[in-house]
Amino acid sequence: MLSNAQLDKSFWAEAIVYTNHLINRLSSTAIGGKTLLEVWSEKAAQDHVLLREFGSPAYFSAKDGMVNPRAKKFVFLGVKRIMKGYGYGPRK
Repeated sequence: MLSNAQLDKSFWAEAIVYTNHLINRLSSTAIGGKTLLEVWSEKAAQDHVLLREFGSPAYFSAKDGMVNPRAKKFVFLGVKRIMKGYGYGPRK
């Protein structure tokens, strides 16, 4: 993931955390096409629309959650467990 995103090795921890996030939310034939999260919590799978490509461009705007011309460009590094939203890194 780091190589594909052309990021430095210093972001390896973020790549591992996001890989774990993906593994827990993607289906597996070994467990009947369910996700690990479904098997563990016995709840229905979440929507995969929220998944993003590691290292892809991301834009941040602090005003009403709307992207505006002054939005800052960052790099997507994964999701945060303690808050709703995504984790962002330095601009590419």
